[in-house]
Amino acid sequence: MGSIPEDSVSYKDFNNIRLLIPSAHIAYIVNHIRKHITFKGAGVRNLSDLYVALTKLDYDKDELLLIVKNNGNEKLFLALTAILDNRFGYNNPFDTSKIEKELPEMLLEFLLRDGAFGNPNVSATTKRGAMKGRSKFGTFLRLVFPPYKEIAARYKFVGKYPILLPVGWLARTFSAIFKRRVKSNVKYLNSNDAKRDKTLFDMLKD
Repeated sequence: MGSIPEDSVSYKDFNNIRLLIPSAHIAYIVNHIRKHITFKGAGVRNLSDLYVALTKLDYDKDELLLIVKNNGNEKLFLALTAILDNRFGYNNPFDTSKIEKELPEMLLEFLLRDGAFGNPNVSATTKRGAMKGRSKFGTFLRLVFPPYKEIAARYKFVGKYPILLPVGWLARTFSAIFKRRVKSNVKYLNSNDAKRDKTLFDMLKD
């Protein structure tokens, strides 16, 4: 069953149920937000989750900062708390002087761009292209010919028989043609949003 995480505690009298300690729980939310920003589409709903946790849980401030820093999420966390402080009335106890002044507003603009839940139709490949400053043509090639691991994870027959990778590429291409994410990816690649996101992602690097 694996080892029991050090940052968890027993839930009441249930020996087989454990909960993350408050600091680790908040750090998990921040890490989850980063995943959505990078891969799944993030929206203002993510801010509400963090706000509730920060205002309702009894956490250790120094412990929380250490966890998010070790996770590589310190700048993201500070930017999120600055947004909550500036726009949602949160009395921010964290020092945000170490992040760029424009970062919180850029991040908020990103979160508000596509509504409450973000845009899941802009693929991880396109987002990574923006993050790494990859050319439009290079990103397009990645969309058409994703790495082996990505195709193998999607199509079991490719994982079992790697020689069938070209078939996996073909299957993915035909599948994508009939889904609106293709239109979203192309639109995103050719918009100023991708350029702004590149700047945002660079700022968020710890």
